[in-house]
Amino acid sequence: EPSPFKTIHSVTVCVVPPPEYGIVWDTVGKMRQTLKDPGYYRWPPHINLLYPFLKFDHDDDADNDNVKSIHETPLNKDSQVSEIPPKQLQGNHQPQLSDIVDKLHSATRECDPFEIRL
Repeated sequence: EPSPFKTIHSVTVCVVPPPEYGIVWDTVGKMRQTLKDPGYYRWPPHINLLYPFLKFDHDDDADNDNVKSIHETPLNKDSQVSEIPPKQLQGNHQPQLSDIVDKLHSATRECDPFEIRL
């Protein structure tokens, strides 16, 4: 059965090790080279967690309910998104998947890396 979601290949959720961890960069780079990653020379060493990503087309009413349910998915220590326990948050704000999606969208437009700490 086809997915009700459209995908986009210009957005991903990935792990990019800090450059100061040279051994990790070398290891991930060697794996990508061995696997003949076509983006080897284009992108820094990284590990994709979600790729392709979901395309959020807010003009399409049929997708809006699906998008809304994804945006309202809470991220917490029980989420499947991360096994890293969340750090103490300021106030009562629980991060939502929409926080990450919105940050991904703006970071992708501006091609800026960013970090999300839970």
